Amino acid sequence: MFRLVRSRVVTLRNTCRLNARWSCAVRRHERPRHRTVHTREEDQWSEVVHHPGYSLSCSPSHGSLAANTSAYFTVSVFAGTWGLYYDQIIIMVEELEPLVIDVWVEAVGSPLSFALRTRDSQWPVLW
Repeated sequence: MFRLVRSRVVTLRNTCRLNARWSCAVRRHERPRHRTVHTREEDQWSEVVHHPGYSLSCSPSHGSLAANTSAYFTVSVFAGTWGLYYDQIIIMVEELEPLVIDVWVEAVGSPLSFALRTRDSQWPVLW
């Protein structure tokens, strides 16, 4: 099954002479967990989609930030249902206040496609 996952890279820059450790996490506002449409091929996105139907992740979620260097992490999102979604990414760097980034995701259109008829039938599956 084809999964369309969108990703963006976030850059953390250390402009001082001190080394620091960093970590990031998705706040994941409270939602009950639901599986998306059952698929034969299991993947990470079908397992972690939250109701109403999207998943947000950061990778890597922690690391070291050496003096005068940059570190990178990737924010990836998968939406199993169209809609407008909101969450937050929290970035924590040693000795600094946490930074909260608001994330808005707009999934447009239907991510599902249905065959109108099977190979064995001339009648449509959907009416």
